[in-house]
Amino acid sequence: MGLIENYQNDYLLQGSEQISYKVFNYEGTYIETTDDDVLFTAPKDLHPINNDLLKSYEKPLKEVQFVTDLTKLEVKSVNPNMAIPTDLTSLTGDFEVASTSAGFSSTDYSFATDYSQNVKAISGNRYFKSTAINTTGTVIYDFITCPATVKQNQDLQIGFSYYFGTTSTVAEYIISIRLNVDLSGDGTADHRFNFDTNEWDSSTNTTFSASSASAYTKGITTETLNKWQTFTLTVPPFETSSDNNDKTVKLRMGRPEQLSANGTHSATYIDNFYIAEKYDVTDNKMISKRRQLDSAGTYTGLYKNEKNIISNEAKETDFFMGRYSGDYKRLRDTFNKTMEQIVSQEILNDHRQYLRKYEGTFYNLTLNHISMHNKILFDFGQELLRENVSCYIDGMEHNMKENKYNLKMHVPNQDDDVDSTYQTVFE
Repeated sequence: MGLIENYQNDYLLQGSEQISYKVFNYEGTYIETTDDDVLFTAPKDLHPINNDLLKSYEKPLKEVQFVTDLTKLEVKSVNPNMAIPTDLTSLTGDFEVASTSAGFSSTDYSFATDYSQNVKAISGNRYFKSTAINTTGTVIYDFITCPATVKQNQDLQIGFSYYFGTTSTVAEYIISIRLNVDLSGDGTADHRFNFDTNEWDSSTNTTFSASSASAYTKGITTETLNKWQTFTLTVPPFETSSDNNDKTVKLRMGRPEQLSANGTHSATYIDNFYIAEKYDVTDNKMISKRRQLDSAGTYTGLYKNEKNIISNEAKETDFFMGRYSGDYKRLRDTFNKTMEQIVSQEILNDHRQYLRKYEGTFYNLTLNHISMHNKILFDFGQELLRENVSCYIDGMEHNMKENKYNLKMHVPNQDDDVDSTYQTVFE
């Protein structure tokens, strides 16, 4: 055994494994630090049943890869999926909602959770819901507005998902949108986008007359009912000769209009309401590779984690919306590293030799529920089977009525880091 594994084994012989957790609430505010015993021992605490306990071995790994899909969009809107409830206040938050003076009552809308709703959100569990519908043919603008600060000379993409809830079997609805730039920050539209010519107004345009309404307004018409739909549109860059500063662009949505129906409109739902910068990315994949040295042995195993949509390694890119900042290190590390560097090292450590895995059904003899943060120690006696370290849980199925758990686990190897090389490439 390695030195670290010896220390782990000494602690486990005491019958507990204490882990310190920092607890945060849903807003990211620190609450407290707890010290929990996460250890369950089989068969003392977890009794194997059904004669299905299986021990298997996976071959050592030569290389670990994390493949991140680099999207061509960087969403500039704050809170586009409305997941942060404290920022969903009228006029001062992430969205601007029409005032009652525009014929729009505050009781007509809500930023609702979908817990008790038949309609489920596209992403997260929250959306904009409105029972207001226009049937008079007069579109009320600024029903809901999505602002974003964007770069000049950069292509944009606007988009949102919408859902018309109705008792109708046949109906037609239209959503009208406008796009404008507020140069001064006073809430006034200084430049508007002309959907007919596909260009920004070259002069300051502070009025919105009926004669120009068709050019500066785009209508999205649908006869699809009780089903989510998505609208996207690529918009050419806004640019001004006065400066190169970022500008505030606002995507304004008018109150939906019911063109025809044989039933009753119940509600309109809006989700993923955004303005994004659009980039022409030649290389659309970033691959972080960690590889054991050839001197370690003639290993051939490959672990490939694909379709990742977030990356710490991509934190320096200016176009990837899934990037996240920060530098990290373990207690054993001397220098800060990216998250991909750390996780790939830990996976390679576990697979430096044949990885031991367990799977089986267990009856819980304790009064405590098992969750993914718990660890399982196999101790059937030194002569039969005893692992030196506890297992991480990889997968779990819980039958609460029968108090049965189907668990998939592996034995980690947390000794000194295996020697390896690390690089990031783009394809």
